[in-house]
Amino acid sequence: MTPADAGSSGSSVVASAHPALSVVRQSAGATGGHALLSERELSSAMRTLRRARAALGGCDASGRRIGPGMFDADVVSFAHGEGVRRPHPAVIAAGVRALMDTVHSSLDNYLFLQRLEPLDTAITRQFLRLGVPEDIARHVVLDAGVSRIFSALLQMGTSPADLLVTHSGFYHPLVQWCHDARLEFECIPCDREHGFKLTAEALSAWAERQLRAGGRLPAVLAIFNPSMAGAVYAQHELDDIASVVAHWDTWVVEDCIFADTEYEELPSAKLAACAEIQDRVVTLCGASKAYALANLRAGWACACGEVARRLQAHIVGHAATLPQIMKFMAMAALSAPRRYLQANTDEVRLRVELVRQLLQSVNDDLPSRGDGSAWIEVALQPRAGHSILLDFSPVLQHLQARGGALSDSIDLVRWTLDTMKLAFSPGASNGWSGGLLRCVHACVGAELTYSASAAAERLAAWHAIEQLAQARPPAAAAGHAHDELEALIEGAGIDSRAGFEAGRTRIRDAFLDRLRPGLRQALQGGSVRRRARLN
Repeated sequence: MTPADAGSSGSSVVASAHPALSVVRQSAGATGGHALLSERELSSAMRTLRRARAALGGCDASGRRIGPGMFDADVVSFAHGEGVRRPHPAVIAAGVRALMDTVHSSLDNYLFLQRLEPLDTAITRQFLRLGVPEDIARHVVLDAGVSRIFSALLQMGTSPADLLVTHSGFYHPLVQWCHDARLEFECIPCDREHGFKLTAEALSAWAERQLRAGGRLPAVLAIFNPSMAGAVYAQHELDDIASVVAHWDTWVVEDCIFADTEYEELPSAKLAACAEIQDRVVTLCGASKAYALANLRAGWACACGEVARRLQAHIVGHAATLPQIMKFMAMAALSAPRRYLQANTDEVRLRVELVRQLLQSVNDDLPSRGDGSAWIEVALQPRAGHSILLDFSPVLQHLQARGGALSDSIDLVRWTLDTMKLAFSPGASNGWSGGLLRCVHACVGAELTYSASAAAERLAAWHAIEQLAQARPPAAAAGHAHDELEALIEGAGIDSRAGFEAGRTRIRDAFLDRLRPGLRQALQGGSVRRRARLN
């Protein structure tokens, strides 16, 4: 299903705009044998993704363990992508009620084709707040995570060998989804000068090169707003992009999974607000980041009526039903007090500033560079999200000059794991070149907040059970009685922010006690541990 209702987007070979993410055409069944068992030729983007995952897991290309990994107990990981802390206690209470509710969420009932209208309403309100027009926002699609909705769109809206185009700063599993859907993948690089955002000029220039070379335009354009680096688009930037693609036969997906993590109140801006293309835009969001429900798998989307209906029908056909427990908990998350989100945002902003200060301290203690510049820089001041993009390129270049077998940010991450037991997220897996690393700081030490969360959740759970025992009205189950729960928690003297400071201490210790001495030794002439490149 294309915007023009079927039809291929062409078949010419794509000339990549980004050397690290150039694409080799995949030929289904090229190796012969059963398709499920045959190994298709991998694009360079897919090879990059596999290398990154192997490096973070402490493995070589064959999956053999060769060193520390990000999940090891003695490794400090700045590569995890969870939330800042546990979800609001009202979410746990909603789950308890749903588990015990035999009317609205019976465990033995498929509840096939049934919608939870209050959840649809809560999702619509979020999309409206984000800037999606009402006639689009009210057409809600729900599935077990944004990844499944994105994959469903690729299955329904593309044909094998179609092209998907995105920009650096994309969500790394997108490469895998394209591989599984037999799509070609291409990433348009975004530079520091433009805040690591895709510009209309860059997109237009890419299209001109494509057509001159006999290539074709994409079946899907994917925009991440906010991006994985915390870049946030203004409406005029999205309007300009919409003007470029207005005459393309292209689906446009705007992934907003980091919505509601913005550090300050920003004007709403969404591609769905661009009248030229809004009938071809699918807007994605969910509960995994801002609302700390990554393991619950709750994702949603909105689109024009016919597209939303087709997507939801496809999802229902594959999943039959979605857990009502997930729906009630997601609804409670969306209606939780805004001060829960604000407290998380305040903590993230403190950590962004802390990382900046720590980098200054680390740089000050390292040998001076000839041009006086820093060894590590903040590549982008984020405006949203849970990470900060750091540029280790001078470090990478120095290690290469001294004979280290490091070619890119993936090898650099393997090196920090080997020498310092520090894990960062390699920028190569998000489409960046050089020594760009994402420092995902928001969930460092999250387990240190669990004690306070557990105390509040026990109160919330008992309160939910009492409501059920007293046959309280279903309004409580819909997540609208948070004031009463908040009063209980505050009355018990529970500090909802307990543990945040200890998490910051862990970040501080990681930079000063691991990164600083490790870099100092390497840059002052210490040995560079050489490891074969993870091909």
